[in-house]
Amino acid sequence: MMGYMRYSSRRDVAHLVCDPHFGGAHAFKFAAMPQTFNFPTRPMIMTLASPRIWVGLSMALAAAVAQIALLLSAMPN
Repeated sequence: MMGYMRYSSRRDVAHLVCDPHFGGAHAFKFAAMPQTFNFPTRPMIMTLASPRIWVGLSMALAAAVAQIALLLSAMPN
């Protein structure tokens, strides 16, 4: 079994660990540690996944298609 958790920052993880509601989970966490493999990850696939990039690429594609349509409609038959 494998689990993947991603937090927005290390500060958020520190706030989570310091939260008193998290205290009850420590017994289970320490019991599971011998079977846990932990390694840092960096998402490589998510480089183009931000909405800002997708909106920009979509607008550029729409402008290119509109330009081609205008050029084709202006050509004499």
